[in-house]
Amino acid sequence: MANLLYKHYVYYQPQRKKAQAYAEQMRAYLHDYQTERRAEDYYLQYISRKNQDDPALAELDSTLHHIQALRGRSLRYHLYLALLGILRGFILTDYPQVIRTCQRTLDFYHTQKGVFGGHFQYLYSKMGIANMALGHYVPAATQLQTAATYAPRKSFNEFLVRLYQTINALHSGQYEQAYALFRDNHRRCKFELIRQQFAIIEAYLCFLAHCGQLQLERTFRLGKYLNENILTYSEKEGDNVTILIAELLVYLIRKRGKFIDRVDAIHTYSYRHLRRPESQRAKRFIKLLCALPKLDFQLEQLQREYRKDIAFIQQTPLRIGRNVAIIEVVPYQDLLELVFQQLHQRPAATAP
Repeated sequence: MANLLYKHYVYYQPQRKKAQAYAEQMRAYLHDYQTERRAEDYYLQYISRKNQDDPALAELDSTLHHIQALRGRSLRYHLYLALLGILRGFILTDYPQVIRTCQRTLDFYHTQKGVFGGHFQYLYSKMGIANMALGHYVPAATQLQTAATYAPRKSFNEFLVRLYQTINALHSGQYEQAYALFRDNHRRCKFELIRQQFAIIEAYLCFLAHCGQLQLERTFRLGKYLNENILTYSEKEGDNVTILIAELLVYLIRKRGKFIDRVDAIHTYSYRHLRRPESQRAKRFIKLLCALPKLDFQLEQLQREYRKDIAFIQQTPLRIGRNVAIIEVVPYQDLLELVFQQLHQRPAATAP
């Protein structure tokens, strides 16, 4: 349109000032288009690299530098910049950087027209997850609730945000609220990937209920839970660690014979597959659980012989890396305290 009006005021109805104004607009549009396309090329080149397991931090920093040097102004340009900045923050577990990147992009988007609601939903969700990792549960809850307002009703994105809200409630110790979110959304969700995540959460809710932290409306069926999650369980990439821990926790409170039968396989799995930095807390927690049978489920002996592993879990902060799917459903230091309570109340001599 600017190009058409420029030609109109140059040739058909000559008006120098208007022609100059539309020429400026045309140059600005062309600059935005060119920077946007170059930013897209840089972005796609990085995310399409062959080895996805390697974060290639030096390459990521180089890509960010090239995009920043373009000094673009379009919505898509700022989106590419935000996507890479957020990814870098999670790789380095620099959650304040994630929050700053999201806030800077949101400040820009709120001054523009025609921004897709999904962009707002994504940015507020990532801010919420970053605050959750920092233990700032109140702002995380606010940001996740804001993200939910931008997600279409009954969409995949809505249930994804509801899943994050449930995990944030579990991390903040608001177990009744977490159960309410689970109950309201698990039944409505038709997306299998998210239903599996809610099924995993139900196992942890069962353990919390047994420990007297909340009351469930129905009995949890472990066999059904394992059958529903068999696809995730068979991937063996470390993403199913939350399933395995939930399995051990439920067997610990219900069937310690089954618990003993599963220990060796799960312990071997943890050493083979839990190698990412964000998986080390899970690896130590599994190590503690798997040590229980040889210690005859004696709490004092566990605390004495594995004090370094216990201290690691209690003192090492939560890490949320690139794969948000392996977020701790309930922080392991909280689960550890509940396991200690169970061992104190039900030593081996009285265990089923």
